[in-house]
Amino acid sequence: MSFKSVQAAGEKMQAELRESGLDVLCNNAGIMGFGDKATEDGCDIQMQTNHLSHFLLTYLCLPLLGKAASLRGEARVINHSSCARVIDGPEFGDQRLQEKYLQKNGGNLGGDSNTIMRGANFVRYQQSKLANVVFTYALHERLQKQGSKESEVWGKELWMKGLTISEVLGGPPGSGSDVPDAGHHERWGYQSEEDGAVGILRNACDPEAKSGEFYGPLGKGGATGSHDSGEYKGPVGVLKKEPLADAEAQDMLWAASEAPCGPYLCA
Repeated sequence: MSFKSVQAAGEKMQAELRESGLDVLCNNAGIMGFGDKATEDGCDIQMQTNHLSHFLLTYLCLPLLGKAASLRGEARVINHSSCARVIDGPEFGDQRLQEKYLQKNGGNLGGDSNTIMRGANFVRYQQSKLANVVFTYALHERLQKQGSKESEVWGKELWMKGLTISEVLGGPPGSGSDVPDAGHHERWGYQSEEDGAVGILRNACDPEAKSGEFYGPLGKGGATGSHDSGEYKGPVGVLKKEPLADAEAQDMLWAASEAPCGPYLCA
């Protein structure tokens, strides 16, 4: 929730990994169901935690990823989305990525709700998890076209976990979401944390994983345009490309993400 903290992490990684490079960057931090609050940087707390800080950290780590790729032939960036990139319900309407959720509008994005997977808290969550998909495709396209040393980076994948019993909703008192009894609902999760981690491990290590691909429990195969509970668990494979993450969404996300991160991108 702090760009200064992300910048400090980037500086530490540069100091420690300058010679060896970074083989895998896994952007896996996430919160879910939090209220309409601003970070110290003025952004929505869910969007900054789930996407904007990942955008900044990835930028800061590109030289390290390029170094690893030059030394060992490849490096990977793994982003983590969700079946909640699309959520059914009248309050969600057009679920395309909207610029206002990426801007410094924290605290002015629909107010609060207290029902799991319903209301304004989860509209903002849906936007953040769709942003993970859009960012993955946008990063892949830009690095492929860039023709720079960083274009050697191989494996800008995205993986999507099924539901797991984790602390994203119901952690220790004071650490969970703003949805009452969220921890109880999270126990609907169908996988252990160990099973849920398989997607990360596969994308980090599987030589068959291809850049820009979207991995997760197959359900109906992806690109359905509606929430698919079949993606909660089950056999993992490559999902169809998400239609909500088209070129227009990618261009918008990139520009809208650069704006709040700007001072740290130029540092």
